Amino acid sequence: MGSQAAALLLVFFAQRIILTALSPAENGTLFLERRLTELFVGLLADFGMNGVVLRRAAQHPDKRIEIVSSAAWLRIGLWALTTLGVGAYVVVSNGPLSDVLMWSAFLLIASRTTLLRYTLEIQHRAASKFIMPSLVAFADAVLFFGLIWLFRDQCSPSTVIAIFLVSAVPGFLAIALVNGAAALHPGRASLQEIKTIITESLPMLAYILIWGFQDKIDAAILEHFASRADVGVLGAAYTSLGPVISLLPQTLALVALPEISRLMSTDPSKAVGLASGLLRLTLLCTVLLTVIAIALIPEFIQYVTGGRYSNSIEVFTLFVWTAPCIGVLVLIQESLVAMGRQRDTLWIACTMLVGTVLGGVLLVPGYHALGSVAAKVAASVAGAIAALIVLRRASENMLEGGLILRSVVFTVGIVLVSYGMRVLSVPSAAYLVVMAAAVAGMAIVLRIVQVHELRSLWYQLRGSR
Repeated sequence: MGSQAAALLLVFFAQRIILTALSPAENGTLFLERRLTELFVGLLADFGMNGVVLRRAAQHPDKRIEIVSSAAWLRIGLWALTTLGVGAYVVVSNGPLSDVLMWSAFLLIASRTTLLRYTLEIQHRAASKFIMPSLVAFADAVLFFGLIWLFRDQCSPSTVIAIFLVSAVPGFLAIALVNGAAALHPGRASLQEIKTIITESLPMLAYILIWGFQDKIDAAILEHFASRADVGVLGAAYTSLGPVISLLPQTLALVALPEISRLMSTDPSKAVGLASGLLRLTLLCTVLLTVIAIALIPEFIQYVTGGRYSNSIEVFTLFVWTAPCIGVLVLIQESLVAMGRQRDTLWIACTMLVGTVLGGVLLVPGYHALGSVAAKVAASVAGAIAALIVLRRASENMLEGGLILRSVVFTVGIVLVSYGMRVLSVPSAAYLVVMAAAVAGMAIVLRIVQVHELRSLWYQLRGSR
């Protein structure tokens, strides 16, 4: 968590330089180019296999090299095919081929995109050893910030994409040399293991495609009904706040997933208990961070964008409210994969897709970027509720029934209190004190998380190391 937070801080400072150097229209171009490549290469090369491969590696340590090698070569093949397809489309449509190819290469080797580098790190992750991946990711961030600072006066969409790619190369080579020598040897892969990975990943592939489509389609809907500058506003909110929102749930999921996978084969009730505890801890922490962030949004926009997006405070403020829902969604998705119930994730993705498209068509024409974010919040709320219901069913009702209702009451209550405080124009310091007290009080009353549970979670996760 510490290394990821430090890396995030460096990327945050680099993002400030980018957002102050690029105009909203230029940032919209950068955002669309990235979205186009991620929509095809990022989703199809992902194939939904990460959780499956990590679970198999954790449950079959004797076959770990074979599993990782098979996944690595499958991923390289999928990446090559999808990159070729996207490149052909860009050539036909007279698009920026060099930018798309550079971003495709970045997606393959970067730490945060969970493609080939993540596959090579699975040997460490399956054994709950995160030091090497974390240190290399931090080194990536240091190099990225340094290059952005060095070329801050020459920033353009192409320059930013090139810096992303160059900064990821040394870290990838380090991981490949340390972890990938055996995994990248073609002789270690097996056709049977590749077939097993494909078979078990197909439900997750459907989920990834639906999820990715709904996650990326908002930019296309916004550009259709509004303007490239509005897409730039949406992109600024995504790129500056998105990594902060996803840091905690992704970190908890990556740490807990191997342990949940191991427990599912020996003590399913204990695995469900671990998932439930982490879920409630994530909800509590993301709600608390959200109310803190809302008080700091004006200063955040002024610092990160140099005031360029000061007229879009409502967009950034509303976007922050996706944090609790995204936290719940990420943790439940990974827990379902760890339980071997990846097929159940399809209901969650379909709910998100309907919410995003329907909300976008209804809200974007009248409210532009704010409408796009409002649609995302509504879809995230619906998806989080659907995810809680799916997890309860997948755990065969071992997950306590009252958790869903208590979680909804807790989140809605905090939203109402926060809205009331902002309507009354309460000073930021007083707002933070009251909201912290409200979060703590409601969490205790509704039994969202208790002290003895925090202690139990801590010992369980330490015991898995």
